[in-house]
Amino acid sequence: MERYDAEIKPLLEIVSQALCQIEEVGRQINTYGEGLETDPQRLQEVQERIVQLKQICRKYGPTLAEAIAYQQQLQSQLDQLGDGGNPWRHWRRITRNAKPNSHKPVPN
Repeated sequence: MERYDAEIKPLLEIVSQALCQIEEVGRQINTYGEGLETDPQRLQEVQERIVQLKQICRKYGPTLAEAIAYQQQLQSQLDQLGDGGNPWRHWRRITRNAKPNSHKPVPN
């Protein structure tokens, strides 16, 4: 090309230098990738967790933030029941105060 147009010679040099730099970056990236440690078991765990999180999002909110907010709302409601949100403790407390042979618990 430069035989036909001498003005293109500086542009060809810039392109040539850029190509050399890109090739060097490619070598460095390959070296970096080879140095990374891989743990197939950990990868499997992470992939399974991602699947679980996607299922939670489908069930409780389109986004993970909305699903977390929903869980916090439910936890708050459980906490309002008393006994730290443990429904079994709440049930035992109610039934302990019930009259014998009565099917209705006595209010606290």
